[in-house]
Amino acid sequence: MGFEQESSVTNLIVNPGKWVSEAQLMALKGIKKGTLKKARAQTFLEGREYRHVSSDGQPWDNSPCFYNIEEIDHWIERQSMARPSRKARESF
Repeated sequence: MGFEQESSVTNLIVNPGKWVSEAQLMALKGIKKGTLKKARAQTFLEGREYRHVSSDGQPWDNSPCFYNIEEIDHWIERQSMARPSRKARESF
C-alpha cells in the first residue's frame, strides 16, 4: 500500500574450511582489519596463523592473506584479561 520494504542481504558462512579469507575472518570473529594488520606484524607467524596466496602459487608479501581459523581461535584464547581503563579506575 504505499510503503517501501527495506531489503537486506545477509552473508552466511556455514562451514568455513581451515583457511579463510580476511573478509570471512572479519565476519566470523569480528576482528577489525587494523587489528589483523598489527597482529601480522607483531604476533602472527606466517604459515601458522596466516599465509599469503596467489593464483600461480608464488605469492608476494603484498598478496592477499588467508587465515587459519583454528590458530586464530588459539590466539584469541591466549589473550590476557583486559586491563581497566583509566576512566574506570578513577570511578572507584
